[in-house]
Amino acid sequence: TGWAGSLVPASDSYSFAINQDGVLVINDDAVAQNFSNYDPVTGETTEATVFENFSHDGPIWCATTLPVTLRNFSVIGSTVSPTDGPDYGIICNAPLDGFSPNRFFGGVTIENAEIKNFAKAGIIGYDFNLRYCELHSMGQDGIVVDAKTPLNSIGTTIEANWIHHLGYNTEIFNALEVRKGTGIDIKGNFFDIPHHQAMEVLGEHAGPGNPWGDGVALQIGLGGNVPQGGIKDVLIEDNWINAGIRFLNVVGREPDDGNSDNIPKNVVFRNNRILRGYQVDTPLGAS
Repeated sequence: TGWAGSLVPASDSYSFAINQDGVLVINDDAVAQNFSNYDPVTGETTEATVFENFSHDGPIWCATTLPVTLRNFSVIGSTVSPTDGPDYGIICNAPLDGFSPNRFFGGVTIENAEIKNFAKAGIIGYDFNLRYCELHSMGQDGIVVDAKTPLNSIGTTIEANWIHHLGYNTEIFNALEVRKGTGIDIKGNFFDIPHHQAMEVLGEHAGPGNPWGDGVALQIGLGGNVPQGGIKDVLIEDNWINAGIRFLNVVGREPDDGNSDNIPKNVVFRNNRILRGYQVDTPLGAS
């Protein structure tokens, strides 16, 4: 990241609230404090609100009802290793645990960022645009899309990012995992997770074909008995994929309750380049 040398701590760049756990909070109050074009009465801005050229050691929580852009920044979970870092790097449109229902829907654009050294994933949430970013050195996954209220979703775009060196804490991990959501575009990314990367860090049996590094590049749905539903209209296009065991895994729960929402629908995979000869799975009638 050539721009990293020009970054300054977030607390020196803007009037951010940073809570006792080191989480940088970007909400409507943060927009009002940092941008004079924000009208607190109407809740509108006359121009884009862009936070840029900063760094933060710890998670960022985006919980605003307004369109916000984060650009040219770095977020680091741990200076030692992903095993010591917080769970998530950036949490978009979700409470801090990354899982409970929410009502934010502001839409967040994240551009030209480096996100590294988090225990579970670099980003979790939905209704975000992620472009030109590098996500690496994660304990588990790279990106998790989890829309708890998908019918209200305005969509998520993941475009032209480089995701690599994952799974430091686990044997099974995903470069991109979609748990729930609609209108998800995945375009022009480099998912770079061959077998041996995690093992290089641990110093054990590094090399292609090692069964420890079971990385799936694109996991659409979770399957098994994991609650999920509402995965629809996913476009996967023009990506380069270097996978551990599977480049694409589309799964749904067994619909024994008659709920067809448990099966992903309208998942389009086209014009992608697969760099290793692994497999694609689409069980349980996914389409």
